[in-house]
Amino acid sequence: MKNIKFTLAIFFGGIFALWLLATSFPDQWGVFPVRNLLLQLTGTISILAMSACLILAVRPKILETPLGGLDKMYRLHKWLGIIALSGSILHWTCKQFPKWLIELGLIDGKRPPRPPMQEILTLKDWLATQRHFAEEVGEIAFYVALVLLVTALIKRIPYRWFAKLHILIVPVYLALVWHTIVLANFAYWSQPLGWLLIAALLAGIACSLIALFKRIGNPQNATVSSLNQNGNLLSLTLNAPKWQGHRAGQFLFLRAHGESHPFTIASDWQPDNQQLTLVIKDLGDYTRRLPQRLNIGDTVQIDGAYGRFDFSDGQAQIWVSNGIGFTPFLARLNELAKQPATQPTDWFHADRNLPAETLAHWQNLAQQANVNFHYIPSETQRLSAEHIGQTVRDSANRSLWLCGSRNFTRSISGSLKTRSQHLEFFEFR
Repeated sequence: MKNIKFTLAIFFGGIFALWLLATSFPDQWGVFPVRNLLLQLTGTISILAMSACLILAVRPKILETPLGGLDKMYRLHKWLGIIALSGSILHWTCKQFPKWLIELGLIDGKRPPRPPMQEILTLKDWLATQRHFAEEVGEIAFYVALVLLVTALIKRIPYRWFAKLHILIVPVYLALVWHTIVLANFAYWSQPLGWLLIAALLAGIACSLIALFKRIGNPQNATVSSLNQNGNLLSLTLNAPKWQGHRAGQFLFLRAHGESHPFTIASDWQPDNQQLTLVIKDLGDYTRRLPQRLNIGDTVQIDGAYGRFDFSDGQAQIWVSNGIGFTPFLARLNELAKQPATQPTDWFHADRNLPAETLAHWQNLAQQANVNFHYIPSETQRLSAEHIGQTVRDSANRSLWLCGSRNFTRSISGSLKTRSQHLEFFEFR
C-alpha cells in the first residue's frame, strides 16, 4: 500500500509541477480566466490518469517489481480510475459553472472575442476549428465514462458482465484523446507537460488496442489432467508443457469458456512433471459454475506467473491465512519440504472445517519443511494478533505474510508489530 500511496503522490505532484511550469497566468482574474485554468488542470489530470489505467490494464511485467506485484498494480489501477472519474466530474463542473452563474444573473456572460485566424491556416488555427466538435465528443464520452466507471465499482454486478462493459472504456478513451489534442492549451505541446501528454496518449492508445483485440499477457494452452471436488473447494491440476516456471506464492490467470480469472498457484514448480495445481473456492458465479464446465482433457489458457508475494526477503517469517488464503503458503510448504527452511518460520491458519486428512497432510509437510504449523479451528477459536504475538515471542523481528479475507488481514496487520508486512490484495475490481 505504501508503494501505491507513493506512486499517487508522485503522479499528482509531478503533473501539478509541470502544469505550473507550462501555464501563463492571467493579468486580470475573473470567473472565466479561473474556469479556463481549472479546465486545463482537471482535464490534464483526468486524461493522464485514464492513460495510466490503460497501461496498467495490459499487465506490463516491467512494472511489477517497482509497484510490488500485479495485485498492487490493479489496486493502483482502481485508484487511478477513481481519480480519473473525480477529475472528469470536476472538469465538467468547471465547464458548466459559468453557465449556471449567468442563468442566475450573478455574472455578465460577455467574453472577450477570440483572436482572428491567420490567412494561412496553421495547426493551431485548424485545431481551433475543431473545438465545438471536440467539446461535444468530450461531453458524450464523459457521460458514458461516468456510467462505466461507477458500474466498475459496484461489486454486486457479476464479473462477466463487468468485464464486457468495462471494455467499452476503450472507445471512450480514444474519443477523449481527440478531445484532449484539440482542447489542450496549444502552448503545452512545446513544453515538458505536452511531451508527457504525447507519450501518455500514445502509450494509452497502444494499450487500449491491445485490450480491445484481447492481446493482454502471454497466454498459453494447458490441459486439465485432474479434477477433485471437496465441498466448496475444487482442486484442479493442469498439464502445462510450455510453462516457464513460477515462484511459490505467485498467481496466474485461468481462461476457460471465454472468461479469465486470477488464481494463486497452490503447487511449487517442478520442471520434470510440468504440472500446476489450483485450489479454487466457490466464491462467486464463475467459480460456482467451474466444476460443471470443466472436464479432464479440456484445453484451457493460462497466463502468468504474476505477483511478488514470493517469500523472498530472507528473514524469519510469520505466515497468516484464513479460508482459501492458504494456497500461497501451501505452495511454499511444498517447496520447503524439498529444501527445508533455514530461518524460523511459523504458519497460522484459521479455518472453519478443515478436513482431518488435509490437516494431517499439512502437518506432515510442515514437519518436513521445518515450519511450525498452527491450526486454529475458527468455529471454536479466534485467531488474533495477540495470540500470534504470544506464540511467536520474536515477532517484532520477523516479516509478516498475510493472505485471506479483507477484514481478517486488516485486523492482524493493524495490530501485530513485525519488521515488515506483505499482503496479497486479491481484489481485481
